[in-house]
Amino acid sequence: MKRDYKFFLRDIAEACKHIQEFTAEMELEQFLGDEKTSNAVVRKLKIIGEAAKNILISKGCTKMLKI
Repeated sequence: MKRDYKFFLRDIAEACKHIQEFTAEMELEQFLGDEKTSNAVVRKLKIIGEAAKNILISKGCTKMLKI
């Protein structure tokens, strides 16, 4: 069973919230020097990208994707 696009939107919102929490009160230099935090943010960005791709697929917008 396919997931409804609303679940992917929730995934995106949660990932954004986590990125905000991970980086709260960090300066850019601190972020760049903190490998754990930067890796966690990259992981959440991948989740956002994957969810966005799945929204396009679920809505039949595959022309926009290189699949």
